Amino acid sequence: VVKLPRLPAGVEVLRSDIPEMDTIRTVVSTLDSGGAVYASRERVPGHRGKFSPVTRVQEPQLIIADMVRAAIGTGMRLSELCGLRVEDIDFLRKEVRVEAQLAPGGKERVPTKTLSSVRTIPIADDLIAVLKGRVAASTQGWIFETARGTPYRAASAGGELRKTVTHLRAGVTFHSFRHLYASRLISAGVSVKQVQRVLGHATASTTLDVYA
Repeated sequence: VVKLPRLPAGVEVLRSDIPEMDTIRTVVSTLDSGGAVYASRERVPGHRGKFSPVTRVQEPQLIIADMVRAAIGTGMRLSELCGLRVEDIDFLRKEVRVEAQLAPGGKERVPTKTLSSVRTIPIADDLIAVLKGRVAASTQGWIFETARGTPYRAASAGGELRKTVTHLRAGVTFHSFRHLYASRLISAGVSVKQVQRVLGHATASTTLDVYA
């Protein structure tokens, strides 16, 4: 038996890294309804550069909730979700094409992390309904679009999710949803090669090393 080389300690995904579905439902529900309490700062009038701590309540984050649903249903990286456009979705074939990601600055699409990250992902009917709603609401062609018609930046989307999960003490990130997606495929008996392709890993051995 040939033993695959292991990745450095901390790279493998542990069972504790994969969120429970009950936790995900609570996170999505809270994003949909709002109400998460978080700490912030506000400028002190008359004192340049001075801020005071304040407590705020998060408004409903419907777009971020849909981004979480899409992350769970596709395993896409957050930068890929932010760069997703209307033309990347084929509703007839029930597929999402990942061909680019959003640059950190949030103004343009750039090539994916690696060539192997260019891929086509099948999507289920429940996610199709979510994405159709986003397409209908889009004004500039971005699937996850701000009120200004610009794509959500990864930092902004991740920040809104962090407010919710900190309030809930859920301890999940957008990358946790990628792990959940992969684990559900593996548990369903999908081959490692197929999981590798939809995740955009360079090799099947990488998928094995991370998720074995």
